[in-house]
Amino acid sequence: MLHGWGQTRAMFRPRFVAEQIPDAGLHVFASDAASSHFPFLENPTAFNAVVEKFLAKEPEPWA
Repeated sequence: MLHGWGQTRAMFRPRFVAEQIPDAGLHVFASDAASSHFPFLENPTAFNAVVEKFLAKEPEPWA
């Protein structure tokens, strides 16, 4: 899950969702990097770096 710091009033929701999905992660963009619902538009370089890092990870074997 990708989340902007400006959306902190609802931080428990993305954290909860990320905990429910196997191999999921949560990245919260700092308010100076991306603070809206559109981090891919506000800061495409930072957004793409986070997505590329996540996609490069080896998935955990399923139990």
